[in-house]
Amino acid sequence: MLPADNTSAKGLIRIVSALALAILSAALILTPAPAEKLFLEWFLFFSLLLLFIALGPVNSWILALPLPYKMFLAVLLFFAGTSQLAQRPELTFPFVPWTMYDTLETSPEAEVYVYLGVQKSGSYVLLNPGHVFPSLAQSRLMTGLQTLASSTRKKDLIALRSALLALGQEYNRQKPVSPIDIIVVIRGHINIKTLVSPKIQRKIIFTVDLKKAVP
Repeated sequence: MLPADNTSAKGLIRIVSALALAILSAALILTPAPAEKLFLEWFLFFSLLLLFIALGPVNSWILALPLPYKMFLAVLLFFAGTSQLAQRPELTFPFVPWTMYDTLETSPEAEVYVYLGVQKSGSYVLLNPGHVFPSLAQSRLMTGLQTLASSTRKKDLIALRSALLALGQEYNRQKPVSPIDIIVVIRGHINIKTLVSPKIQRKIIFTVDLKKAVP
């Protein structure tokens, strides 16, 4: 599977193996998952990766890359592998977050966040942050806002206010005919065991007045 002159190829495989051990060490530190389960996933994942790299054409292509490209691939592989094993997709930032599978939801309640814009007339507008800022990853944007909204720390609430101000200002820039003056954040809890007639509890948890924003 390796090319005839395989000295460099074997060296590449040794480097990838060392990188795999570094990823395993980082994941063991960052995740509370059982070590046996994590080790099994790591072993299967990197066994397939090493088999792929051992292919002659793939090996030759990687070896032909300039050093900066090889370093970039190594960094990307480290963060992607660590985030996958530790189930921490945010670790890939500034790269795109990814996971191979989802986690099992065991809570009987689902928590949802709704962002409403209040116009001067008193009418409400449902805000979708992903539509206002389409260049950002929808899941990352919504998860970030929900994390800030669910926090009680002062710095997180300040960051939430700044994010909502940016959201409102950008919305008004896009919709100058029907601007909003206030953004309201509503947190709801839905009992997923009674979906036929769900019981929804709603509560306003945060309000931002765009008119009082400092230019």
